[in-house]
Amino acid sequence: MILLHTYSNIDFLCIKSLDILDEKNNIINIKVLYINNSKYNLRWNNKIKHKIEKDNHFYFSSFNIVNNKKELKKELMRLFINRDKYKSIHFHLDNNGGGDIVPAHLIIRCLVGKKESWMKNIKKITKSKKIVTWNCWKEEGINSVNYGRVKMLDLDFIPEYEHKYNGKIYLYMDKINGSAAWYFITYLIYSFGKNIKRFTKKLYGKILKFGTISKTSNLVLKGFSGTASGDGNDVSIKYKNIIIECPTQQFISSSIKKIDYNRFWCEKI
Repeated sequence: MILLHTYSNIDFLCIKSLDILDEKNNIINIKVLYINNSKYNLRWNNKIKHKIEKDNHFYFSSFNIVNNKKELKKELMRLFINRDKYKSIHFHLDNNGGGDIVPAHLIIRCLVGKKESWMKNIKKITKSKKIVTWNCWKEEGINSVNYGRVKMLDLDFIPEYEHKYNGKIYLYMDKINGSAAWYFITYLIYSFGKNIKRFTKKLYGKILKFGTISKTSNLVLKGFSGTASGDGNDVSIKYKNIIIECPTQQFISSSIKKIDYNRFWCEKI
């Protein structure tokens, strides 16, 4: 409703008026007045109400390696060293809007152990029309596109577990969990979720995709996720007085099933 009063430079996107029904079912027309300069600041992040200080609780506020290297290294190494000490592991994604996909791959490798059949290589096309393929489940390899990102994390070691983690995993999702955070959520669902239920709902005139898992799964979903498409990072392109966000790369294939792109994950139906 706040954004409704911010004028869009694309005229047909502007809502000129609203029709509402009063108590007697009379239609009342309200004209929308626009402002050019908004006096508000919409923020992504919210404060974490209560951080649980227990060894089996892991907090990842961002997967951006440049800006969040200290937290990422600390939490990754705690998980790498202590995985099998815990009967349950809790992942908190409060305010995590994504970032680099490398931490997601490293965490899943640690939990899964040996590579599973769903874990595919990534193949993508860049804006220069170059097609790149690599084994994202071995990001520390010299030929990996993300080799430099792994080095930047400065990890003590990367574990090679031979068996899958057999405890319970609790995943606390946030509505802004898009991008790499959404990939991490989806990877966990593929690895530890049972009987994935996919369904759609029509909301605000759009058909939206949702998904959840069986309560008998070793994975327990808490909350509601954001979503992601198969696009890579975007750049801002200015056309006259309009800013257009354009992706610079596109996934051709990956571990993500095509039916799950743009899907919201939730704890229950």
